[in-house]
Amino acid sequence: MLVKGVFENSKIDDAKSAEVVIRRELEARFGRNKIIKVTFSRAELVSGKSGEFWEAEGDIVMKAGLVSKQIKHFRYRIDSESKRTVGFEIS
Repeated sequence: MLVKGVFENSKIDDAKSAEVVIRRELEARFGRNKIIKVTFSRAELVSGKSGEFWEAEGDIVMKAGLVSKQIKHFRYRIDSESKRTVGFEIS
């Protein structure tokens, strides 16, 4: 799925593009085959001293064994210009 702005060198313009970037970060961290579902409960653009950031939070459902699942809550902060992770928390 290609979303405008995610694979180009432009900044992240909307919440959907920010969610795609965060989903890629989660897939890199936990492995694409281990993730069952990612749901976002909040994604908003926040301005700070050092620029604009996308803050998003939600839940990730992952495989934890052959038949069990594990649910973790996450919060991410992504720089809208460089698409780099500024901070994250997974609990």
